[in-house]
Amino acid sequence: MEVGPLARVMVAYQAKGGDGLTGLIDQFLQKSGRSFSELDSCMGRAGEAGKGFAVVAQQIKELARQTAQATSEISEGISEIQTSTADAITEIEEISEVIHDVNNIISTIAAAVEEQSVATRDISNNISRASVGLDQVNNNVLSSTAAAELITTDIKEVDSTSSYLSNSSLELRENAGKLAELAETLQQLIA
Repeated sequence: MEVGPLARVMVAYQAKGGDGLTGLIDQFLQKSGRSFSELDSCMGRAGEAGKGFAVVAQQIKELARQTAQATSEISEGISEIQTSTADAITEIEEISEVIHDVNNIISTIAAAVEEQSVATRDISNNISRASVGLDQVNNNVLSSTAAAELITTDIKEVDSTSSYLSNSSLELRENAGKLAELAETLQQLIA
């Protein structure tokens, strides 16, 4: 891309610390305004021949004044745009800070959710282990119940046998008593 002569002048002007395009235009208009004033006074001294030049110079002077006014308005507009841009940059920085804060909050929430998930998995695993333990306890209780029923049956049989033996023992005593009486009777008969 080729840079034109006006662009080179503007870059050179800005490099020297100028106010940009509007400053350059102001400077040009001040110089040209002085030149047209000097030309106007020269034309006035030139008499009738200079009147045509004086009219043209006057029109150019008016055009320069209007250009200066437009440049001033443009300069004010640029200043307002720069202020708005600075305000927008400040607001964007504030929004960026809010976004950063929101991201930090989201990261904290995500970490808490992950911790909660780990805790939930641990609780689920503990419940599963407890369930297996309860199944084992239930099986042991069922086995104990079956064993208790067998023991109860055996105790009933022992009780029944004990009652039978007790009854037999009573009969045996009675029979022994009767035998003893018979033996005494026999001894008396033999004696």
